Amino acid sequence: MKEIIKRDIVLLKNPLVMVSVFLFVIVGFSSGMYYKSSDFGANEESQQIRVGVGEFTNPLLECEVTKNSINSTIVFFDSQLKNLVKDIISRENLTHISLYFRDLNNGPVIGINEDEIFMPASLLKVPVMMSYLKHSETDPSIFSQKIYYKSDQKIEFEQIFPPEVKLEENKEYSVTDLIDRMIKYSDNQALAILWPYISMEEYAKLYNALGVDSKSLLEKNHGLTVKEYSRFFRILYNSSYLSQSNSEKALKTLSQTKFTEGIRKNMPKDIVVASKFGEIGIDEQIKQIHECGIVYYPNHPYLICIMTRGPNPKYLTKSISEISDFVFSEVKKQYTKVSPDQVR
Repeated sequence: MKEIIKRDIVLLKNPLVMVSVFLFVIVGFSSGMYYKSSDFGANEESQQIRVGVGEFTNPLLECEVTKNSINSTIVFFDSQLKNLVKDIISRENLTHISLYFRDLNNGPVIGINEDEIFMPASLLKVPVMMSYLKHSETDPSIFSQKIYYKSDQKIEFEQIFPPEVKLEENKEYSVTDLIDRMIKYSDNQALAILWPYISMEEYAKLYNALGVDSKSLLEKNHGLTVKEYSRFFRILYNSSYLSQSNSEKALKTLSQTKFTEGIRKNMPKDIVVASKFGEIGIDEQIKQIHECGIVYYPNHPYLICIMTRGPNPKYLTKSISEISDFVFSEVKKQYTKVSPDQVR
């Protein structure tokens, strides 16, 4: 794979059909609504033993289920969060919000409507990156591969939040550069170029390892729940699928994404966030915008995934930002000894 590869995209027996179907899954659309609120922390209590902290990861050595493992000093804020979600749905005329929160250090879990199915859209670019990193663990040369982007490979998909920097036609790009563009700028063209060079078996292996139905890879009406999708970020933080160095590499790339209208919008500049957003249904009456990531609050990182559905993308991103602000303020209250009026 070290030589420069100049060829059309090739995928299994029918490349155009397979790539087109996958891209439709990324930018296609599905609607519907259902409301369910989970029991706070139900069946989620565990005692975790970790190897040691990296910059973005904290590998999990052992996890035992135990009734009294969740930090008893934490004040649960699930009821307030549920009320906020209901208020936002009503106030902003949203169709649906689903949320999954998890304190990554033996803390609480909050799930709100976490069994609702959404189309993950560009969130699926994260498992594509992870599959490349997994492949590199047995074939490091994949990252020295260069792919020629021909003008006839150009795809036309309008995005609400288009890439700040676009690929130039008839030019070579390294796999590393394409992965960076796919994640940092959510570039659909970079995804289309990268997709065929990893086998469907390799993609499916990752999904199966997480207990996530791999049908969501190619079936346009087969979505994921917010809880299912959160598993991709959990295994990166735990380094339980990729090596720790590759997990670190993935989360570092995710910490450099350019989308700042959601979780990051009002986040203090010194707080690192590794996240990915997705959008879908730009030409439909009902849109979907999602964001999932890890907020690295000092010594107490937490996972937050929010999926939204509604007619106005402005209010979808606003709802993600508002929920993120609330969760951050509550986490800060837990771990900062300050008076309430000092809490952001």
